Parts: sequence; C-alpha cells; structure tokens
Amino acid sequence: MSLQIYNTLKHLPLFQGLGSQDFQDIVPKVRFSFSQHKKGHEIIRRGETCRGFIFLTKGTAEVETTDAEGLFRLTETIEAPYLFEPERIFGMHQRYARRYVATSQCDVIQVRKADTMTLASDYTVFRMNMMNILCTATQRAQEMLEPKISANLRDDIVKLLLRMSCTQTWPKVLRIKMQTMADMLSVPRLEVSKELNAMHDEGLIILQRGMITVTEKAAKDEEKA
Repeated sequence: MSLQIYNTLKHLPLFQGLGSQDFQDIVPKVRFSFSQHKKGHEIIRRGETCRGFIFLTKGTAEVETTDAEGLFRLTETIEAPYLFEPERIFGMHQRYARRYVATSQCDVIQVRKADTMTLASDYTVFRMNMMNILCTATQRAQEMLEPKISANLRDDIVKLLLRMSCTQTWPKVLRIKMQTMADMLSVPRLEVSKELNAMHDEGLIILQRGMITVTEKAAKDEEKA
C-alpha cells in the first residue's frame, strides 16, 4: 500500500483507530476516488446528492449555510481533515444542505456508499466511528430545534449563531436583517439593535449593514458564561 494513502487515511475521522494490517486489507477492496480543487472551485453544491462519504484531506474551504427561505446566510471556514455532512448519506434527505467552495488548493477523497457499508460490516472500529459521527450530527440537529431563550439577550444571540453553525472556527460572517434576527429571538428589533451595537463597541463583533462578523472573543465569552 502506498505510504501516502496510509498516512492520509489514518488521520480521517472514520478511519482513526484502525491498524496498519487493516489498511493493508482495506485499500485493495475499497474504491477511493481522489480529486483536487483549485481556489474558488465549488467542491459541493447545496442540494447535490450525497453518494458516499467525502473527506477534505488537504486545504481549506468556505462553507455557506442558508435557510430554505433565504432569510440568512452564514459563512464559515473549514480545514482538513474534514468530513462533509456525514448525516446526509442515509435517511429521507440525501442531499447536501450547504455549499462548499475551496479557498486554497484542496485535496478530496470520496468513498462510495456501497463501500462504506462494506467497511462498516467488516471493521468494528470503522462502524463505531461512523455511529459516533452520525449520532453526534443527529443530536446537534435536535439541539437546534430546542428553544434556548434565556434572560440574557447577548447569550441568546451567540447561541443562535452557534446553532446555525457547522464548525467551531472563527470568524463567522452572518448576513441577516436585524428584524429577521429579532423575529427568531422573539424580541423587539430595537433590543436586538442595542445589543448588537454594544457588542460591536466591545469588539465582539463587527457590525455592518445587513452583515455581522463574529470574532473568536465572542465565542470565548459565551463559553465562560
């Protein structure tokens, strides 16, 4: 087996914990599709059918999250190693919910759905990794549906952003109308405006017309709260 393939696979979330002999067995019987994407190239489009697991193995990409009605657009950055929306491989909606665009030269590996089933059947470690990843994604989705309104509007704003997010990277850029945010938080628009301006003055966010850039400082303050 190529040393380069081995070194790549052993760092990917689903393959962590497998031994060298496992990899010797896996590579000949699993079809790995390799591709490269130049900066600015769309890696995955929103609504594209999920045909297997896709891994970002090298580089960085921008992920864009939007709601069905187009009321907001959140932009984040992801970096390798990264597994694109593993929860989309099964279930009712097997299409990607976000758009991914390379922000540097990116290397990508895809494992077909049929091969993931073979791996899950033959290797306990792979199966457990897959179950943990899918369960985590399911629990995260459930948390997004739960109301988390507190007496502190600032906390609610940060929590709303985190529920929209798919990464823990910063900064995050949220394009949203202030009235839309107020409606989502069930508070008057004026209150949201005052709190956002206060956060801007404290350096937690950069507030522009129709756009909020959230800094890492805001996230750390939320963790301490």
